[in-house]
Amino acid sequence: MNMIVRATTGVVIMLTCGIARADECQPIIGAIGKLNSATQFQQKGISATDGEKSHSIDYLVSNDKEYSRRDNGPWKISARQLVPLIIDGKSTVSECSRVGIEQLGDVSAIVYIYKRLTPAHDVRDVRLWVAESTGKPLQTVIGIDTEPGQKYKFTFSYDPHAALPTVGDQ
Repeated sequence: MNMIVRATTGVVIMLTCGIARADECQPIIGAIGKLNSATQFQQKGISATDGEKSHSIDYLVSNDKEYSRRDNGPWKISARQLVPLIIDGKSTVSECSRVGIEQLGDVSAIVYIYKRLTPAHDVRDVRLWVAESTGKPLQTVIGIDTEPGQKYKFTFSYDPHAALPTVGDQ
């Protein structure tokens, strides 16, 4: 009987810890969901290795289209890619923690850190700033394991009237 109580208690503790971890990830999953459901947003990315900028990336998303360019190169247009929340049956968001609150310009942001599973099955360390008022992502910093010291910093804005670039024969 005593072993059954200990075993049951162990299972309850493990399940409770799993629920707590999932609850810590819920604001991050919610922010990614808001990004995925936004009809238009802009994203500016900078790649840096040990603090030295190597290149920039611009994305403009409008409905089902994604406009992108590297540095000041030509714009390319493609189908919009949503940020996956599940890959091969696994959550792409894990080991989540709320770090605190910071100001990004005049916006109060809740800061989170978490592990992100990529479509290539790499796991990346991510720091995410989420607008306290809207729950939308404002900024991310992502560590890239393939290049020591390399990080990507992405800043998001949500201007519904942002001009879209001209691409090719468009």
